[in-house]
Amino acid sequence: MTQSRTKGKRAELEAAKDVGQLLGVLFHRTQQFNGKGAGDIEPMNGPYTVHWEVKHYKAGLTWWVKRSEDTALLVAGELCYCRLNHLPGILRRNYLAFTSVTCGFAERWMQQAVRDAKADQVPVVVCRQDRSPWLVVWRREDTERMIDAVNGIANATV
Repeated sequence: MTQSRTKGKRAELEAAKDVGQLLGVLFHRTQQFNGKGAGDIEPMNGPYTVHWEVKHYKAGLTWWVKRSEDTALLVAGELCYCRLNHLPGILRRNYLAFTSVTCGFAERWMQQAVRDAKADQVPVVVCRQDRSPWLVVWRREDTERMIDAVNGIANATV
């Protein structure tokens, strides 16, 4: 349990750094005590329009990691996937979407993010497996809201 908790903390710190660098905004790890409300990471000074759930597993995402290497956006059922480094193109609405197979892990993680997010937040999962790049996952129905919310974070004046 302790090793798992340490791995989760390390993943959240790394995700906060990587997402923050990509968006040009300082992010930090939140410490959740009561589930609903704060995500695992958030921008230091808001806006808090996205509920960021962070997951790091040993394996189980290999297909999506490989497929997302040259594909900006994968659409699998009700979920959309992209690599973190492809997110700027998505935020500029400059992408082609390709149909993908679904991922049971991501579906469960998204259910948790939806459950924990506040009503006005867009649930987003940032996930990775060992020695692989971060993937960003959101619900297809939230694509426009996610783009607007993440652009709002990137464009917020601090």
